[in-house]
Amino acid sequence: MTRRETGKFHQEIAKLQALRISVRGDAPVESRHREPEKDSSTLVIDEGILIVNLVGRIDAISAPDLLQAYETIAKGGCFQEIRVEAEKMTYLSSTGVRILLLMAADCQKGKIHIRHMNDTAKKFLAVNDPAGRFLVE
Repeated sequence: MTRRETGKFHQEIAKLQALRISVRGDAPVESRHREPEKDSSTLVIDEGILIVNLVGRIDAISAPDLLQAYETIAKGGCFQEIRVEAEKMTYLSSTGVRILLLMAADCQKGKIHIRHMNDTAKKFLAVNDPAGRFLVE
C-alpha cells in the first residue's frame, strides 16, 4: 500500500469510527458519535525533544488525529527523544498504546518518557508494554 493509500485508509477509518453504530437487543440503532475534546493533544519539538501533550481520551476516535499529527512532525526527523505529558489525559485505549509504540519505534533512543499518567493508565500500559519501551514517571 502506498503512502497516499495509507493516508486515505486512515481517513476513512477515522470517519467510520466517529460514526460507529451499535444495536443492543431490540433497542433502536444509536449513533456513538462523540464531539471532539475542547482542547486537543499537541506535539511540539523543543531542543531536539518531541513533547506530546495528551488531552482527554486517547482511543479509537482520537488516535487517528494523533497519529496523523505525529507522522507529519516525524517527517522532519529533527528529534532524538520523546516526552509525553499525560496530566490532562483521562483515558488510554489499546489504540492509544499502539500509537505510543509506533512513536517509540521511531525514536532514536527507543524509549518514551511519560509523565503525570493516572494510575489506571499506568497499569494498562505496563501490561501492554512487555519490552519496557515506556519510562513512566
